[in-house]
Amino acid sequence: SLRHSRQRAHQSRSMPFRDLRPLETTLCWITVWAVVYAAYALLWRWAFDRLPIQLNAAAKRLCVDRSVFSKEAAQCVVAITSHIVLGPLALSVLCGYLAGPPEFGITSFAHGVTPDAHWAGLDVYTCICGEVFTANMIYQTLFWFLGWEKRTVDSLLHHLGFLVAGILVHWAAMYGKLTTAAIGMEISSPFLSLHILFRQIEGRCFSVVSDIASIIFALTFVVVRIGVFGYVLIDFHHHVWRQRQLFPAFTVWPLTYGILVAFTAGWILQWFWLRLLFSKTLKMCKSQAKRE
Repeated sequence: SLRHSRQRAHQSRSMPFRDLRPLETTLCWITVWAVVYAAYALLWRWAFDRLPIQLNAAAKRLCVDRSVFSKEAAQCVVAITSHIVLGPLALSVLCGYLAGPPEFGITSFAHGVTPDAHWAGLDVYTCICGEVFTANMIYQTLFWFLGWEKRTVDSLLHHLGFLVAGILVHWAAMYGKLTTAAIGMEISSPFLSLHILFRQIEGRCFSVVSDIASIIFALTFVVVRIGVFGYVLIDFHHHVWRQRQLFPAFTVWPLTYGILVAFTAGWILQWFWLRLLFSKTLKMCKSQAKRE
């Protein structure tokens, strides 16, 4: 219809990237990935309910029974097997943005013309990563309310905050560099999940793997979540407040401010977790010193 044609023309002018990957395609894949995540978690819970795993004394002191362990373990395996791919993939795309002009990190359509295959490809890969990440936030938020993880306020804020950020970025269809930096933070998640999973299982081998995973998690947390993402976020702030000329004419500024606030809040949350990480590390070192 004429009305539909006008809407498509308006979308093309305001979000040129959507000519490469329509919004309908993105919404469809977010739904598919969210269902896949949920089904995958349910499958692993079913498996852990039947595996002959013996919980250690520390887990029993915390009143962790088989039902609680199966739910938490299922989520850990989901995080390990998905984020071990998603995190490095996002960081590899980020390296492509960092190697190019800053305006292409905002959108490959920065100059008002269709970009070459390289830059268009980076934006498409970013969109695909964003679809998987947004679906993961939907799944994690839903399962938080279902009681599959500890119901802490900070974890809920993390899930909801980055879910909102993902929705806003897909709406804007811009800001690939900032988006891939945020998704790249998930490179540390598999090590945290491995630590949480193995620290509850009886056996010296599991304890050693858990300790090693916690060390790697701490290192990747500081380097990627605080360092790399912090650098890209501060760079984005600089572009917004000092280099407006880098942004194309079709930029929707209220939407951009919303994205800025959402990702900034996410980085502040990382600093809060860093404080907890240092506190737990200090306690662990003191406990180790007393045993020796």
